[in-house]
Amino acid sequence: MHPVHYFEVFVEGNFYDFSENNYCLRRAFNSCVSASHMADIYFKYCKRNQNKIVSEFNELKDFINFINKKTQNKFKDIRSISNAYKHLYLDDDCHSSIASGGVLTSVESFEKDEDIQGINNDYYGSVKSEWVVKFTRKDGSIGSLNPILESVNKFWSDLIYNLLE
Repeated sequence: MHPVHYFEVFVEGNFYDFSENNYCLRRAFNSCVSASHMADIYFKYCKRNQNKIVSEFNELKDFINFINKKTQNKFKDIRSISNAYKHLYLDDDCHSSIASGGVLTSVESFEKDEDIQGINNDYYGSVKSEWVVKFTRKDGSIGSLNPILESVNKFWSDLIYNLLE
Protein backbone atom coordinates (compact mmCIF):
# COMPACT_ATOMS: atom_id res chain seq x y z
CA MET A 1 0.00 0.00 0.00
CA HIS A 2 1.27 3.45 -0.83
CA PRO A 3 2.07 5.44 2.34
CA VAL A 4 -0.13 8.37 1.27
CA HIS A 5 -3.11 6.05 0.86
CA TYR A 6 -2.44 4.32 4.20
CA PHE A 7 -2.07 7.70 5.91
CA GLU A 8 -5.32 9.09 4.50
CA VAL A 9 -7.42 5.97 5.07
CA PHE A 10 -6.09 4.69 8.39
CA VAL A 11 -4.00 7.30 10.21
CA GLU A 12 -6.17 10.31 9.43
CA GLY A 13 -9.36 8.25 9.50
CA ASN A 14 -8.70 6.77 12.93
CA PHE A 15 -7.51 10.09 14.30
CA TYR A 16 -10.67 11.78 13.01
CA ASP A 17 -12.80 9.09 14.69
CA PHE A 18 -10.88 9.52 17.95
CA SER A 19 -11.14 13.33 17.77
CA GLU A 20 -14.94 13.02 17.50
CA ASN A 21 -15.01 10.91 20.65
CA ASN A 22 -11.72 11.65 22.43
CA TYR A 23 -12.59 9.77 25.61
CA CYS A 24 -13.09 6.42 23.82
CA LEU A 25 -10.28 3.97 24.62
CA ARG A 26 -11.05 1.82 21.58
CA ARG A 27 -10.71 4.78 19.22
CA ALA A 28 -7.60 5.91 21.07
CA PHE A 29 -5.94 2.53 20.63
CA ASN A 30 -6.98 2.32 16.95
CA SER A 31 -5.50 5.74 16.30
CA CYS A 32 -2.25 4.81 18.03
CA VAL A 33 -1.96 1.50 16.17
CA SER A 34 -2.36 3.10 12.74
CA ALA A 35 -0.01 6.01 13.57
CA SER A 36 2.58 3.56 14.85
CA HIS A 37 2.35 1.27 11.83
CA MET A 38 2.80 4.26 9.56
CA ALA A 39 6.53 3.98 10.33
CA ASP A 40 6.62 0.40 9.03
CA ILE A 41 4.57 1.23 5.93
CA TYR A 42 6.59 4.34 5.06
CA PHE A 43 10.00 2.76 5.68
CA LYS A 44 9.31 -0.43 3.73
CA TYR A 45 7.70 1.41 0.83
CA CYS A 46 10.58 3.88 0.52
CA LYS A 47 13.22 1.16 0.83
CA ARG A 48 11.60 -0.66 -2.10
CA ASN A 49 10.67 2.32 -4.27
CA GLN A 50 12.47 5.52 -3.31
CA ASN A 51 15.50 4.45 -1.35
CA LYS A 52 17.04 7.94 -1.23
CA ILE A 53 14.31 9.08 1.19
CA VAL A 54 15.28 6.54 3.86
CA SER A 55 18.80 5.72 2.67
CA GLU A 56 20.39 7.21 5.80
CA PHE A 57 18.58 4.59 7.93
CA ASN A 58 19.97 1.05 7.88
CA GLU A 59 17.04 -0.49 9.69
CA LEU A 60 13.50 0.36 10.76
CA LYS A 61 14.69 0.97 14.33
CA ASP A 62 17.00 3.73 13.05
CA PHE A 63 14.06 5.38 11.29
CA ILE A 64 11.98 5.08 14.46
CA ASN A 65 14.76 6.75 16.46
CA PHE A 66 14.70 9.59 13.91
CA ILE A 67 10.91 9.94 14.33
CA ASN A 68 11.27 9.93 18.11
CA LYS A 69 13.77 12.81 17.90
CA LYS A 70 11.60 14.78 15.48
CA THR A 71 8.51 14.39 17.69
CA GLN A 72 10.27 14.95 21.04
CA ASN A 73 9.58 11.28 21.90
CA LYS A 74 5.84 11.61 21.32
CA PHE A 75 6.05 8.87 18.74
CA LYS A 76 7.65 6.66 21.39
CA ASP A 77 4.49 7.07 23.47
CA ILE A 78 2.30 6.23 20.48
CA ARG A 79 4.43 3.20 19.61
CA SER A 80 4.32 1.98 23.21
CA ILE A 81 0.54 2.34 23.41
CA SER A 82 0.22 0.53 20.09
CA ASN A 83 2.48 -2.29 21.26
CA ALA A 84 0.56 -2.50 24.53
CA TYR A 85 -2.64 -3.12 22.57
CA LYS A 86 -1.43 -6.53 21.41
CA HIS A 87 -0.08 -7.51 24.83
CA LEU A 88 -3.16 -7.00 27.01
CA TYR A 89 -3.92 -9.81 29.45
CA LEU A 90 -7.07 -9.74 31.56
CA ASP A 91 -6.21 -9.86 35.27
CA ASP A 92 -9.80 -9.38 36.48
CA ASP A 93 -12.95 -7.54 35.40
CA CYS A 94 -11.34 -4.09 35.60
CA HIS A 95 -7.60 -4.50 35.12
CA SER A 96 -5.42 -5.69 32.29
CA SER A 97 -1.69 -6.07 32.54
CA ILE A 98 0.74 -5.55 29.69
CA ALA A 99 3.57 -7.99 29.09
CA SER A 100 5.59 -5.57 27.00
CA GLY A 101 8.93 -3.83 27.15
CA GLY A 102 7.28 -0.49 26.34
CA VAL A 103 6.77 2.47 28.65
CA LEU A 104 3.25 1.55 29.79
CA THR A 105 2.47 -0.80 32.64
CA SER A 106 -1.27 -1.43 32.44
CA VAL A 107 -4.61 -0.52 30.97
CA GLU A 108 -7.35 -0.17 33.49
CA SER A 109 -11.03 0.59 33.65
CA PHE A 110 -11.51 2.50 36.88
CA GLU A 111 -13.41 5.04 38.89
CA LYS A 112 -12.03 8.54 38.48
CA ASP A 113 -10.53 8.75 41.99
CA GLU A 114 -8.40 5.61 41.78
CA ASP A 115 -4.63 5.90 41.83
CA ILE A 116 -3.60 4.07 38.67
CA GLN A 117 -0.74 3.53 36.29
CA GLY A 118 -1.82 2.87 32.70
CA ILE A 119 -4.07 4.33 30.03
CA ASN A 120 -7.53 5.54 30.84
CA ASN A 121 -10.28 7.90 29.93
CA ASP A 122 -10.16 10.61 32.57
CA TYR A 123 -12.82 13.05 33.63
CA TYR A 124 -11.97 16.71 34.13
CA GLY A 125 -15.32 18.47 34.06
CA SER A 126 -19.06 18.14 34.30
CA VAL A 127 -20.06 16.97 30.82
CA LYS A 128 -19.14 14.03 28.61
CA SER A 129 -17.07 16.19 26.24
CA GLU A 130 -14.74 16.94 29.13
CA TRP A 131 -13.44 13.37 29.31
CA VAL A 132 -10.02 12.71 27.79
CA VAL A 133 -7.70 9.75 27.34
CA LYS A 134 -4.62 9.99 29.50
CA PHE A 135 -1.79 7.55 30.01
CA THR A 136 0.78 7.03 32.71
CA ARG A 137 4.31 6.06 31.79
CA LYS A 138 6.40 3.70 33.88
CA ASP A 139 8.35 6.71 35.17
CA GLY A 140 5.08 8.07 36.63
CA SER A 141 4.67 10.98 34.22
CA ILE A 142 1.21 11.45 32.73
CA GLY A 143 0.40 12.38 29.15
CA SER A 144 -2.81 13.43 27.47
CA LEU A 145 -3.22 11.41 24.30
CA ASN A 146 -5.01 13.92 22.07
CA PRO A 147 -2.20 16.51 21.76
CA ILE A 148 0.40 13.77 21.38
CA LEU A 149 -1.55 12.14 18.56
CA GLU A 150 -2.07 15.55 16.94
CA SER A 151 1.67 16.18 16.99
CA VAL A 152 2.55 12.74 15.59
CA ASN A 153 -0.12 13.01 12.89
CA LYS A 154 1.26 16.43 11.91
CA PHE A 155 4.72 14.88 11.61
CA TRP A 156 3.31 12.14 9.36
CA SER A 157 1.33 14.60 7.26
CA ASP A 158 4.40 16.74 6.63
CA LEU A 159 6.56 13.72 5.79
CA ILE A 160 3.97 11.88 3.71
CA TYR A 161 3.08 14.72 1.42
CA ASN A 162 6.78 15.22 0.65
CA LEU A 163 6.54 11.84 -1.11
CA LEU A 164 4.32 13.50 -3.71
CA GLU A 165 6.79 16.26 -4.52
